[in-house]
Amino acid sequence: MKTKLLSIAIGAFSLFAMRSTAQTYSFSQLTSPYADITGGTIVTTSGWDYFTIIDTQLPFTFNFFGNVEDSLYILSGFAAFHQVGAGNFPIDQIYSFDAELIERSTGGPSHISIVTTGTTPNRIHKVQTKNAGYDSDGTGTESANVQLWLYESSNVVEIHYGASNGSSSTYAPLQGPTVGIYKDQTAFVALSGSASNPSASSSAASLNVNGNPPSGMVYRFAPVAAGIKQLGNNAAGMIYPNPSNGIINFKSSVDITNGTLKVINAIGQVVYEKNEFTISKDQTQKLDLSLETGLYYLQISSKGQNFSPEKLIVK
Repeated sequence: MKTKLLSIAIGAFSLFAMRSTAQTYSFSQLTSPYADITGGTIVTTSGWDYFTIIDTQLPFTFNFFGNVEDSLYILSGFAAFHQVGAGNFPIDQIYSFDAELIERSTGGPSHISIVTTGTTPNRIHKVQTKNAGYDSDGTGTESANVQLWLYESSNVVEIHYGASNGSSSTYAPLQGPTVGIYKDQTAFVALSGSASNPSASSSAASLNVNGNPPSGMVYRFAPVAAGIKQLGNNAAGMIYPNPSNGIINFKSSVDITNGTLKVINAIGQVVYEKNEFTISKDQTQKLDLSLETGLYYLQISSKGQNFSPEKLIVK
């Protein structure tokens, strides 16, 4: 069964990789001590596995890739906001630890539970998978612990990791769990590389991170504020407002010294150029571009590196 499921996943992820165009979330990682939730409601029954789908109601509305959601389908290692037809695979997914997790018969209680903490409008809805086993583990010695946190109002998605010890043979032919957030084939943020320091992409979907996320690791997906555009995958920073009247703010995510900032129109002409452009990381600089109404591209280069251009609309 694992081979069949994997072939379906490869086809789906290939489609994602070909058609994805935009990233609407920023990704960051941090550390925070992992603690089991208390006072939660267990939503699984004996014998749960990676085919189990649990339909739950969210305690507040949650905006996911622009859609307002009020329910959550909980599955083994991931969750979804919609289900297409009886028995079909859900869409609008959050992959927290997709590795065909199942109920474990050793090591204490093994279940999925939910709880909501805090007070309106700053509640957090938490989904915990506790002491899960792996379908491919024949020894019964490997387990996974993970929590999905959904934040009211800010619509932030966080994945908190506890102790997990899945082996390379258990994950094979992959190298670790699948982690990321997916609206559809055109909008997603997928993680790849080392689970201790993964890379995020909205243009190339990955099947997995490598290894087990360390206990205390937190992956955070935060919606990009309205009106602010990220400068692609090789980002130098952010520009806002966009659209604008030709006066914009540029907030840098890197240190730029004696760089060049150019604005290029739709037919490739440079209509604005600022040489010796210098700005420190996290600083914001106001730019009066004095442009006519139209579509432009802002391009920054520094020390031989060209950062990803970004569309700029002037009204």
